[in-house]
Amino acid sequence: MEQHTKATTNCSNDLVDPLRAEIIESQKARIDLLKYKLIAIAALGSIGLGLGSNRPENAPLILALIPLVCLYVDLLCYHNTMRILVIGQFFKKNSCPYETFIAEAGGVLSDAGLYLFRKNKGKTFHAKCNFRKLSDKSNNNYVSSREIRNEVSVQKETSDEKRKKPYKSGAGYFFELEDVALQWSTIFLSLILSAISIFNIITKTGFSSQSHTGYILAFTGIAGMILSYLFYKGFEKHKDTLFVVVQRLGESLIDEKTN
Repeated sequence: MEQHTKATTNCSNDLVDPLRAEIIESQKARIDLLKYKLIAIAALGSIGLGLGSNRPENAPLILALIPLVCLYVDLLCYHNTMRILVIGQFFKKNSCPYETFIAEAGGVLSDAGLYLFRKNKGKTFHAKCNFRKLSDKSNNNYVSSREIRNEVSVQKETSDEKRKKPYKSGAGYFFELEDVALQWSTIFLSLILSAISIFNIITKTGFSSQSHTGYILAFTGIAGMILSYLFYKGFEKHKDTLFVVVQRLGESLIDEKTN
């Protein structure tokens, strides 16, 4: 364990081990929060829709809590993600091979995706032969990352390429599915809640046909969509700021060594 830690970073075990434990605990907390989000949505939805034996009066108003609970869980998950990213960037700064590999792989994704897009003229880029050309050095059609960058830099991206480009740069690409599920589940549920409420207000039918109930549910649904988008953009801003700060710290350290 001691040899592995020394090979991973330039830090002592007293500093590395607690940080790795912090990453593991944060990841566990994220998974637990996602479970609680599903449980809370199911519980509030069943009560609000009157699926139980004892349906309380004004039960549909409970549905207004769903977007609020989702937003609360999303914020906690974003916080845990930022904590993991900060520790990961610290390991990268101290020469962790894994973090360095992820950063380098994410950096070439954008150019690789654009290269494959142009080679296929906008067709499906997931063909195995294309990835084999990029990854198999024994193949005569192997293309290095330098060749990809050189070819991509010759011609600027068109608007169509920006819209259809299969990859975007950044190490976070490999781990974005959970964040997408986190954000879009909140937006989707809020959209359904607001759409059904507005429909019931117009037609004067359904569980939110009463004016005050329908308006409250529609408002919370719309607010949930807007706030979910704003929270995610704020999270992206914090993440981009972290990467910029780490990059500048690395450049300053290089300048100090050269001087």
